Amino acid sequence: IGSGYNEYNKTENLVKVVRRGFPGKNREILLTYPLENVQAIGIKISEGLNPKRSIYLCLKDERKIPLTPVQQPNSISNLENEAAELAQFLN
Repeated sequence: IGSGYNEYNKTENLVKVVRRGFPGKNREILLTYPLENVQAIGIKISEGLNPKRSIYLCLKDERKIPLTPVQQPNSISNLENEAAELAQFLN
């Protein structure tokens, strides 16, 4: 449902996750985290009848925020490359 984007800003030391188009009154979600709270970038891969491949922002308080859109599963190599580039950028 909906759309959104992720913004990684080293100047402001923030990660912003914006999602739009959810049903109901609060149609927009804005999550903002300081870069210091980012512990790692994680990948979750589940195969089978309903395969899912996602990249997660893992925070120091053990929360995992999904970063990839809901769509047809990306290839595993593309997913790994995206996660590696993001981890390298965030340092």
